[in-house]
Amino acid sequence: MPLRNHKLSEGYTYQVYQSTTLKATVAQPQTSDSSKLCLSCHGGTVALGDTVNNGLIPFQNVPPDQKLPPSSRSNLAGAGLNLADDHPVAFVPDLALNNQVHLPPTGDPVKLDQQGRLQCTSCHDPHNEYVDPVENRFLVRNNSAAAICTTCHDLQGGLGANLWSWSGAQGLASSHKTAPNVYDASTNSGVAWLGAHTGYTTTATNACAACHRPHTAHERARLLKGQTDQICFQCHDGNPLTGLRDVKSAFVGKMYVHPSLGPQPSHDPNEAPDPILTRHAACDDRHNPHAARASVATLVPPQLSGSLLGQRGISENGSPHDPRRGGTDALYEFEICFKCHSEQSLHNDESFKQQWRHMQRASCATCHDSHGVPNGTAANNGRLVNFDLNIVAPNSAGQGPVWTDLTPGPGSTTFQGSCSLRCHGKNHSNASY
Repeated sequence: MPLRNHKLSEGYTYQVYQSTTLKATVAQPQTSDSSKLCLSCHGGTVALGDTVNNGLIPFQNVPPDQKLPPSSRSNLAGAGLNLADDHPVAFVPDLALNNQVHLPPTGDPVKLDQQGRLQCTSCHDPHNEYVDPVENRFLVRNNSAAAICTTCHDLQGGLGANLWSWSGAQGLASSHKTAPNVYDASTNSGVAWLGAHTGYTTTATNACAACHRPHTAHERARLLKGQTDQICFQCHDGNPLTGLRDVKSAFVGKMYVHPSLGPQPSHDPNEAPDPILTRHAACDDRHNPHAARASVATLVPPQLSGSLLGQRGISENGSPHDPRRGGTDALYEFEICFKCHSEQSLHNDESFKQQWRHMQRASCATCHDSHGVPNGTAANNGRLVNFDLNIVAPNSAGQGPVWTDLTPGPGSTTFQGSCSLRCHGKNHSNASY
């Protein structure tokens, strides 16, 4: 407050950030919060030149009321005094409730105020615009590889061989942290407002900012830049600039595919996996972008591949694998599938009697294609059946590999089928169950 000559915004109630994964209490900024000083201009409620000692000093190129218009990207509250799509400020991080955050080390440019509260000035220096010469946004330090974000955030988890963390502090680092592929305004899957909002040009240097926006995020909860599929397909859409696997085309134009596209109910990292009450199958229901990485060792089914690390699931006995309830992340691939496809979930499948023995010896992907079946038919490819031809082959009579749905018509709760194929050294010729 010393020497402060700009009028504060008084008598206004802001919408503040909230989400199911927030483990702290965020209230209205108070006069004792330095963020209140920032909001006197960046909240759009006070004229930019409205001073205590000198009256109203006119500004150029602003509306007649001299306030930042809601359309200005400098107006953080926008229309409706909305700070719910911005990183929360004026709060004390609660490390007792959230072991995924930590306090800035002593002497770090990122710092809390004297009361231990995070403020706008924790990340921004209002007196120096060019500390980060790429972003030029009054940041307190160079933000390449999201160095400001990772001062407080370094997600991690897992157990034993499945240890993971974003940074590599335990286990290997996420592939997204180290990815050198092009990521700029051209890699936005045709959605212009998704593109890079920094000056950095790779996924590794954008880091958190490839998927999140600290201000004016499109999806408020967890400050995501867009819907899950939009975010993932920025890079995974076959764009030759990125050189990455084209996942988007794997979901388009197929008769049988997980419902992963469009504004479906979003994945919530805090949702209980038993049961999932609202059907959804977003990319991050199966993949954790903070943990996903290439597998460095030969896997023996049903071990998890690196791309599936850091997810919760349901064990074979129906108990949850959930670190938010004292447990661990999923240990096996089928446990992730069981989040939806088990008796503990709303969308359970009644399957064949020997399914459990199959899952002990093989991956779910041996028989099912979670990314969808191209040119599938109702008789042979329902329930995403699409055999992995590296494992399953035609039987000795040359039949298959094929699965035929024998389930009775609509309304039936019975699941029946037959297989003609060769797998695990055995021939199946119209073997039914």
